[in-house]
Parts: sequence; structure tokens; C-alpha cells
Amino acid sequence: MISKPRIALGALLVSATCACNGPRFEMVTVPPPTKTASLDQDAETIRLSKGTAVGIECNAFNGKPCEGASVKVDGAELVDTYRAYTDVVASTNYRGADTQGGNDNRVVFVLVGRKQGNSRITFSTSDGDQSFDVEVTR
Repeated sequence: MISKPRIALGALLVSATCACNGPRFEMVTVPPPTKTASLDQDAETIRLSKGTAVGIECNAFNGKPCEGASVKVDGAELVDTYRAYTDVVASTNYRGADTQGGNDNRVVFVLVGRKQGNSRITFSTSDGDQSFDVEVTR
């Protein structure tokens, strides 16, 4: 017979493992004063003000930059997307991925809110796809 604590621990480990197998996204820039920009990967939402540009970095589950990354926007009239290439000055040291640090180019996308409304954006990587509902506000 398996005890309840072991079952709970097993369920926790499975959910933790499942949550980290896909690409991770985080904002690497902030919006200007009086403007809005936020990314919530768990809720799969991005919110930004019209005219605001934000940088969003993509990392694989192992902490290294995403490979084969691309982006597709449904309702491209609302949001522009650009691939940004960062230089070695903006290197990243990978915690826990290797015993040595790295300075691989980071994978960053720039999103610009063009027109107020709702859209959907999908980032595709070799580690899987991630879609977000996008709201462009005033």
C-alpha cells in the first residue's frame, strides 16, 4: 500500500516536471511611464498599450536560448513582431544548465502594440509552441 504523502509527492513531481518542459518567456524591457506591458505565462496572456514596444526573451526548459524560434500573430494589424539580436555585452550565464557559463546570443522578440483590440500570438520553438492571448489597450 502506498502512503498518501508518497502519492502527493509523486503528483507534485509530475506536475513540476510537466510545467518545465516547454519554452519559457519573460519580459526583458519595461514599458514607458503611463503605459502598460505585462506577460503572464501561466495565464497565457500578454497585455500592452498601443504604441508600446516590449522585449520578450525565450529560453528553453534547460535555461539556454530557444532554438528554431519563430512567431505568428493572428490579427497582425494589432501587433507588430520583430526578432531582436542582442550582442555579447548582453550575455546570459546559465544557472544549472552546465558547469560553465555561456554567452550565446539571447532569443528576444519585440512586440509593438499598433491598434487597440485582442489578438493571439504563437511562439514556435524546437521545444514546443506557446500561445498567448494579447490585449492591446489605449
